[in-house]
Amino acid sequence: MSSSLIQSKIELLASYIGHSPKELERLSHKLFGTLGLDSLTLTRVRGFLEPKPTYQILSGLTIKQVAERISVTEENKTFIGPDILEKDSEFNAFPLTPMQESYVIGAMQECPCQIYTEIDVSGLEVEFFKQALRAVTANHPMLHARIVNNSHQEIRDKSEYYQNMHLEISESTDLDKRREECLMRFKSSSDLYWDVQLTRLDSNTVRIHIIIDMVFIDAVSAMQICREVATEYENILTNQPSDNLVTNNLTFQSYCNQLSMKSVSEESLNYWNARCNEIPDPPQLPRLKNSEIEGFDFQRECITLDSNYWNTLKKLAQKVEITPNSLVLAAFSEVLRLYSENPDFSVAVTMSGRPVDKDNDFSGVVGEYTDIILCPITNRPGSKIVDAAVNIHNTLCESLEYNDVTGLDLIRMLRNYHEDQHLSFPIVFTSFLGVVDPDLTLRDCEIKLHYQQTQTPQITLDHQIYEMNGNLQINWDYDAKVYSQSLICVHVLPWCCRS
Repeated sequence: MSSSLIQSKIELLASYIGHSPKELERLSHKLFGTLGLDSLTLTRVRGFLEPKPTYQILSGLTIKQVAERISVTEENKTFIGPDILEKDSEFNAFPLTPMQESYVIGAMQECPCQIYTEIDVSGLEVEFFKQALRAVTANHPMLHARIVNNSHQEIRDKSEYYQNMHLEISESTDLDKRREECLMRFKSSSDLYWDVQLTRLDSNTVRIHIIIDMVFIDAVSAMQICREVATEYENILTNQPSDNLVTNNLTFQSYCNQLSMKSVSEESLNYWNARCNEIPDPPQLPRLKNSEIEGFDFQRECITLDSNYWNTLKKLAQKVEITPNSLVLAAFSEVLRLYSENPDFSVAVTMSGRPVDKDNDFSGVVGEYTDIILCPITNRPGSKIVDAAVNIHNTLCESLEYNDVTGLDLIRMLRNYHEDQHLSFPIVFTSFLGVVDPDLTLRDCEIKLHYQQTQTPQITLDHQIYEMNGNLQINWDYDAKVYSQSLICVHVLPWCCRS
């Protein structure tokens, strides 16, 4: 390999890890593992190497050997560091949020954060639906965005994304095979971050297949898009003018730029540093013997709590002045404690970090604003679930006062505190209360959810709740390579018993 090519690869490697090329060249004989890089950076570098080494082998290579293994492609040979990106107005890239970074890392490890949904619709005017979808897509830049160099994102010209929006109707009768085809098309298209496919079930019914990589779209944004498509569909159907106009001058790009320049208060840093020794590890649930093998297999178990029981829970939450989320999380934690090796543990609670201040309101701006809060669950002998729920409510409210330290930042702090760079919190509580619109429909159509599955990198169990027809829907999306189905069903059954 020529010295000039090695030099250029050293420069590439330096740009990936944020080091000076001259300093990296001086240390080129040192082991790569001695640089003390975090796991996210290691994974990013590993993704550019050919052949891709294990993490153990990567740490044992010299810096020069790592540079030599970099596969120079059209994508990365023109890599531009973040400092230059800020200055180059002609380059359309902007920074990722911390949560987006974790999703990109997951995708590099073959586990993107995505949701796949099948909806059966009777009475659908297919051509009008296509028009509505294209009109809404044109309004939102993040619906034609893409990842650049696994480190930034950019907005493509909308016409470029339309090349992938064929929306032909399949007449396939093998619906399992059709599902596999939809997923395979999505997986094999590196620049496809969401997709909609159609399958005709009979003369009056069409199945809509929707698959979304959540790197650009959070749950609130997804529901907003659904509402806009429904509104636009009705306007087209009734020959009314479009009213899906974007009126907010802010963009998700401006949010990302704000986030990258955001400073953390000393008060928040002191608060979380003082609490590092008070935040327990995640629940240690029984795992399958072969749970360390690579790959994933997400499955879903679900139940529905009827409206009478759910209304009783909501009234109880109102009586003790807490949110229904806190009460459900307390019950979920109690079930976890039945099987967890550690009685004290922490659950990751998803939340929206979307700014809605009067002078900085991102309402209606499609993007990925997700953050998490680590919620410690402590065992208090003799306490009731309601008492635990009040404690959870107070803990979450207090955490929000110091949320300029993001949940992912806190996990990094905990990794440093415990000197464990692999520490993670894979048990998650996700509430879509107030997000999912149970009354959303398409005009003159009958709609039925046929199938849905989610997967999230570094997550092994995601407890999701939302309201539907006055009932509480509870989904447990879990990695079947980590937990057995029987264990998850034993977890879910206590909910049924309490109803």
